[in-house]
Amino acid sequence: MDQITVGDAPSRADDLRLMEQVSGDHVSTSRNSDQSTAPAKVGRRRKVARGIAHGVSWGVAIPLVLFLGFYLFLLVRPIPLPFVGSQARAMVL
Repeated sequence: MDQITVGDAPSRADDLRLMEQVSGDHVSTSRNSDQSTAPAKVGRRRKVARGIAHGVSWGVAIPLVLFLGFYLFLLVRPIPLPFVGSQARAMVL
């Protein structure tokens, strides 16, 4: 069996070449080019949008779950309201 040592690991340049072959696009290795900063801005916007969507979903879900729980509780154990018994009986009859 061949053992892989740290020196045998593929370099970053090999990874970039492989990505270039797979995607067919040119992969820029320069950190100062406009191509490398554009995806970072898009990724940051996605994170912000995802965070906002996550907060909104929690903001809607928590009151909805509380309302649903309260509704189910009142289905099992209704609250008796004073002075309404005669009117409710009249509506039923």
